[in-house]
Amino acid sequence: MINKGLISVVSTMVLAVSMTAAGEGSVGYEYDTDNRILYVTIENGHQELPAECIPILRDNSVTNFMKLGLGTLSVSDDLTLYEGDITVHEGTYSFTTNAALGKLSNLAGTVYVDDGATLDYDP
Repeated sequence: MINKGLISVVSTMVLAVSMTAAGEGSVGYEYDTDNRILYVTIENGHQELPAECIPILRDNSVTNFMKLGLGTLSVSDDLTLYEGDITVHEGTYSFTTNAALGKLSNLAGTVYVDDGATLDYDP
């Protein structure tokens, strides 16, 4: 394992965690390069998509973007280049523009929302 600041590289998996001020919750993400999955976890509170995740999605390095944790992930970034699926397992995926849902035209990707999770359009 190689440790560099907040990023750890384990085999071909990149792990990173960002913390915010008390009461605002925390956001963590895990990029599984073997399976091409980006996991973003918001345990509580409301957080924006980490800036480090945007290029991973835009260049289609992953085929599945999964939101975990009971908190709210707010996405306002243009992800129209992302052609994979978005899965909301827990909590809320809040978006301000359709561009935050990736390239949904031409059957490029699908948004899945598990029971108890929420997809929230909040312009």
